[in-house]
Amino acid sequence: MDYQVFWDLTPKKLTPFVEAFKQRQEHTAQEYREKANFSAWLQGIYIARAIAVNFSKNTSYFDQPIALAQQSADEEKGKADAIKFACWAKAFNQQFQNKKPEEDA
Repeated sequence: MDYQVFWDLTPKKLTPFVEAFKQRQEHTAQEYREKANFSAWLQGIYIARAIAVNFSKNTSYFDQPIALAQQSADEEKGKADAIKFACWAKAFNQQFQNKKPEEDA
């Protein structure tokens, strides 16, 4: 909010700005909590694997970090497939639209 606007408004007219600020703060805090929770969960996976390696000869620690982007790659492939199908359907339907109906003799 602009400084001049702040001094020109009445306290009652400032209420929506205060509410918007509160909502933005809640949203930011919720995002932070979700990221912290996910980070703790991922760290737990790494710690559990490190402990399991010490108790089992058949288990080994990760060679690479866990790939987190695999789901988004699958989603991207699905979107690409959907676009290809839409193009195919459009071309298929175009065949019927280009045909002129035969006149009955």
